[in-house]
Amino acid sequence: MKSLATYFIVSFLAAFMFTGCMAPQSAVLYDVGLDAVERPADVEDRYGDYSVTQQEEDDETAKFVYEDEMLKATWLYTGELVFQVENKTDHSLRILLEEGAFVMPSGSSNRILTGNMSYAERNDAPSPIIVPRQATAEAILIPSIALSFNRHTGVSVRGIVSPDRIENNQEVDGVRSAVGQTFSILLPIQIQETVNDYTFTFHVRGAHIEGGTDIEEQSFGSME
Repeated sequence: MKSLATYFIVSFLAAFMFTGCMAPQSAVLYDVGLDAVERPADVEDRYGDYSVTQQEEDDETAKFVYEDEMLKATWLYTGELVFQVENKTDHSLRILLEEGAFVMPSGSSNRILTGNMSYAERNDAPSPIIVPRQATAEAILIPSIALSFNRHTGVSVRGIVSPDRIENNQEVDGVRSAVGQTFSILLPIQIQETVNDYTFTFHVRGAHIEGGTDIEEQSFGSME
């Protein structure tokens, strides 16, 4: 789990260094929590109630663990979603990313990409995540709208919650208004011949602007 998070953070910082050469920017960090989970009624009948717990990482970021009798899903927000799933059954699970979707804070629906896909593959169908019986799999999940290309700076990945970088104090209101927003991800999960739609909804609890030459350091919501 931590290796995936580290991979994303290194990639994010590399992109930030390139864009930072163009104008002074300040990074914005968001506190994002797992707020709700929806699943079909027959899943509850077969796999029981579920629980959601919060766990603190060494760097004080929070990860959230969803668990029922079929699976255990761990989520970490790093600008994108770092996802780890444990299959608790005696059958293989297939997470059908091509049939899933992000619902962004704006309400728009976006295709799901994974962190190991290149920019050239952005229009390709993502491969399903296959989790053998009693095994674990990991992925970084990215909405397709987050990818962009600039001939000067190359490929960049912006956060699900925006803005994730600002250039002046006039943009602070955009950060403040992001607190309280929600976004979700729909994951169709297949076990044997049955497909169950799981929808995980996340809530922006707070934001912190790191500050810089022209920007005041400040926090909102849970990060105040």
